[in-house]
Amino acid sequence: MWRKKRENKNHPEAKFPFLNDDDGPVKVDEAELENELMDILGEDAHPVAQVNRSGRAERAPRERMQALLEDMGSDGSFSGSIEFDENDPELLSELEAFVKECSPPSQPKCEQNKSQQEPQSNTVSLSEINNRLAAYRSALEDLKKHRPSETAKIRRFSRSVQQLESCASGLSRGKQIDPENIPPPLPASSASSAGSKETNEPSASSAAVVDLTPLKNRLEEYKLAASEAQNSGNNKRAHALNVASQMIAEVIPKIESGLEPFDPKTDLPPPPDEFELEETESAPADSSPAPPRSEQPAAPISKIQDQEKSGVTSSVIALKRRCQEYKIAAIEARDSGNLERAKSLLQAAKVIEEEIPKVESGEDSFCVETDLPPPPAEFENTDADARPAPASQPISELPSFKVAPAAHSQAVTVENIQARLDYYKALLADAQTRPSEGTRQRRLTRIVNQYKEGLKACEHGIKNFNYGELPPPPKCPSLAGPPTVRSETSAGATAGSAHASASSSTTGGRTERIVALLKTRQNELKMLALKAKEEGNLDLARAHLRSALTINPMIESAQAGLTVDFSKLPHLPSSGSAGPQSSGVGLQRSIPVATGPILSGTECDPPTQFVLDMNAAESEEDRCQILIKQMTEQMTEASKLAQSLQTSGWSELAKKASDLATLCKSSLPHCRRQGIPYTFEWAHLPCLNMNADLSDSVLEVSAVRGFAYPLPPKFTHASQMDTYVEILFSYPSSEQAQKFCTPWCKHSVEPLYESGTKFDVDIKSRIYSRFIQGGRDVKATVYYNAGVFKGTRVLGTASFSLKELNQSATITPVADLMESRRAVGGRLMLKFRQRVPLSGPPVVTSRKPWLTIGGLKPTLIRPPVVKPSGQGESHPHSSREQTPIEPPLPPHRPEIERGHSRASIVRTDNTRNYACLSVLRQDRNTFSQQLKNPHLTENERQECVFRLGEAEKRYERLKHRLYTRSDAKSQMETYLNELQVLQSQWHHEYNEAKRCGDQKTAEFLSTRLDALEKELEHHTRSRMRRS
Repeated sequence: MWRKKRENKNHPEAKFPFLNDDDGPVKVDEAELENELMDILGEDAHPVAQVNRSGRAERAPRERMQALLEDMGSDGSFSGSIEFDENDPELLSELEAFVKECSPPSQPKCEQNKSQQEPQSNTVSLSEINNRLAAYRSALEDLKKHRPSETAKIRRFSRSVQQLESCASGLSRGKQIDPENIPPPLPASSASSAGSKETNEPSASSAAVVDLTPLKNRLEEYKLAASEAQNSGNNKRAHALNVASQMIAEVIPKIESGLEPFDPKTDLPPPPDEFELEETESAPADSSPAPPRSEQPAAPISKIQDQEKSGVTSSVIALKRRCQEYKIAAIEARDSGNLERAKSLLQAAKVIEEEIPKVESGEDSFCVETDLPPPPAEFENTDADARPAPASQPISELPSFKVAPAAHSQAVTVENIQARLDYYKALLADAQTRPSEGTRQRRLTRIVNQYKEGLKACEHGIKNFNYGELPPPPKCPSLAGPPTVRSETSAGATAGSAHASASSSTTGGRTERIVALLKTRQNELKMLALKAKEEGNLDLARAHLRSALTINPMIESAQAGLTVDFSKLPHLPSSGSAGPQSSGVGLQRSIPVATGPILSGTECDPPTQFVLDMNAAESEEDRCQILIKQMTEQMTEASKLAQSLQTSGWSELAKKASDLATLCKSSLPHCRRQGIPYTFEWAHLPCLNMNADLSDSVLEVSAVRGFAYPLPPKFTHASQMDTYVEILFSYPSSEQAQKFCTPWCKHSVEPLYESGTKFDVDIKSRIYSRFIQGGRDVKATVYYNAGVFKGTRVLGTASFSLKELNQSATITPVADLMESRRAVGGRLMLKFRQRVPLSGPPVVTSRKPWLTIGGLKPTLIRPPVVKPSGQGESHPHSSREQTPIEPPLPPHRPEIERGHSRASIVRTDNTRNYACLSVLRQDRNTFSQQLKNPHLTENERQECVFRLGEAEKRYERLKHRLYTRSDAKSQMETYLNELQVLQSQWHHEYNEAKRCGDQKTAEFLSTRLDALEKELEHHTRSRMRRS
């Protein structure tokens, strides 16, 4: 250790230890020293070696030098107070020895530069920072606009801008800013090129002063030329000169601050006479060389064009704002009731909207100062001076229209709907006179169309139309109940003598009598409901009370002067043909047990499949085989029907079905004969209204098929459709709904699903009864396969009502596919089965075509029947009453009863030709009224025409016999004897009908007996006068 100390003493202390060659660890890089020297001397020094001096490379030698100094200063052999001054002349002279190419006269310049930099490093003014910040911002914008690919420079300039902003904010708060942290200023020559190099040049304030007098004079020339063009009417030329002068005025401050270079010889814009916007487009076509002055100002001209584009954009914005102002003013004028002013403002706004695209495309020139339309206030003032203000009426003060008295009833009648339709038509006509009420016109048009559809549905007696959705007029109830078609015979057939006595009284007295009759029947039903309640039969009491409440719409209609259909009047239990479990409403839809023969004797068209098979048959043997097949199926069906009726205890109906099966069996050998005559007749088959295979705790729901599904978008063929049905049964509640999905049915728009399920219900519970009677629907949604990766989508939703389950154990409804309230096309059929109906009859009648052989016709006409139905069958006219003329009856009922009448007519003509003139006249009137029924099918209409023709023939034949023949006197005596025979026979049938409880047959026979007795009395009085 002492040796080392002596060695240290022997070596004298050097002023620059880092330059000592004996210092082993210290190594000096000449390139680094040269770079350091260049930083000190500035740009005046001659470059010895070109070194990449980026920001980081410039700071590296200085940082390394400071690190070496710190290492040397921290060594124990040196004193901590040793400091080195980089500006020391001795140090600088020693450094110059290491520089190979260094010029001697550079030392004064270095000192001069240092003398200039020292005051700048010591003091930094806020104005200088703001000038640098403005220069950096301008250069950054120029880089982003013209050279966006130079991302590195853009980021470096952005950092410099942020650094200058922080320095400016610090100086404004009084903080001391280190000059080394301030980015160097940009030279004026590099400001336009986004400052490609970082230098330490002075700021733009030290740039040479440029003479801008030529540029300012040129600006005055442009302004003068623009005013002259404006005065001469050349707006397009004036607009271009205004844009150019505005651009020159904006460039002058930038040139004065040094941000923009300018050379009066090359950058001066051309005179106004030589300035043209189309100059750039026509330059290639010009063969003469352009003068040197017109080649350089390309940049100012491009800037002028950019400014022109910005001017067009500002013009479009101004036009859009003015258009919006006109629209707002039009709305305010409309709200204030000044419709004429609103209309004119709206037209002006439309004109402005049409002009905007033309200005944007440059098709039309536009100047904001001269061509912009005036504000809406000035426009109104000029228009108000031009014409007097109209006497406008506020929109809220609409004329009041009175509603007809017939519209104040909720009964669905033609008069009620027509009165409401007239009211809305009057409102629509008034709204069409007000052009500003477009929304109200469209709403009233929709309402009028809805009422027109409702009127057509009511005229044709359509019951499944939703009349409740028709919007009612003010202070009028919504429509409710089934449609009621005006009929003259419906009231007379039920009211009887009350209608005859009321016809001779005044209208007011007739209305009072009808209202009294309806209230009497309502009170009777209420008394029956009260009696049933006292006896403890609450279900029967509710049924009677519902029937009583259904009379309220009839009372309201009668009080409004409308026609009341008494066939809708609920019957008392003693006068109904249904059992005691049927309510008044149920009587309208229940089907009584058939008391006549199964085969009606009325010919009908054969089934479609039978016709197709017969047409496809090539020989008589094939036709015989088709007949045998049809007869075998009928025999099997009749046998099964007889067996089911016998098992259920309906022995009489089972006997009829068994006889029908025997007839089919005996007809089977005749079908093998070629050329055998055959016909099809309507057969009224008694069927059990129950499903014995089901229990009381299930409801079977099946999806049967779909009809004509619409093709979704992008589907071109029906084979692309794959569908399935999801059925939602919201019982016992919506939260506990039961669901079922059918399998996929592929490649069809009319799929056959034929799959179902059994939902859990309790048909004996009150919850289920309220669910069925409350109008709750079953929702069925049809889904289709939209394609790969698209999944399934909804095609449509159908709603099915279950109200028919009250009267029938099996229903098969069909519903349209809907999307919200819009029909999408296509229909869906479901099938519902329960064990027994809630309130319907246990046995119903179904009608179907039945094959009969011509040789066995007499056997078909006279089946062995002992009950009163057989007596009613022997006389034909007893069943004609069962064919009501009014259409509101169910479709199956008139078909059954018209069949009996046709058969009876045939039998009457074959057995007994006795007839009564009064009865024949009554039949003619009845058939004529029946032909006016719009619900008749083609076959039923043909049947009615046939019956009317037969009645007219018999009437004319009998009239000719009694009045025009030579033996008219003797024929009259014979005729009176025949009337007496008919009277005795009809009396006998009337008594039998009363004994069996067939009230309708008894009433019908009573009417005919009255007509016959009146005619007999008339002839008796005539004979007495002659005598």
